[in-house]
Amino acid sequence: LKTIRALSSATIVLKRGAKGCIVYDGPISDDLEDGIVGKGFPIEVYNVLGAGDAFMSGFLRGWLGGESFATAATWANACGAFAVSRLLCAPEYP
Repeated sequence: LKTIRALSSATIVLKRGAKGCIVYDGPISDDLEDGIVGKGFPIEVYNVLGAGDAFMSGFLRGWLGGESFATAATWANACGAFAVSRLLCAPEYP
């Protein structure tokens, strides 16, 4: 993450599956938990197809809507969890 930060000042989102995600909008600390933590959702995984797309759509929904990074991260995790808790990819989630 520090290498990425050295090359870019962009917001970085570290996806951690069922553990949620962490958003870094500034300097990267030695403790990776120092970012903005988006909580994960404990669900049963049936299929991982579409998880990243769903995650990104949730994050963008919050971010482009002017919500905090914590809220955008929660949207992202919820959408990703919803996607992987279905048997099929796109046909099974809105």
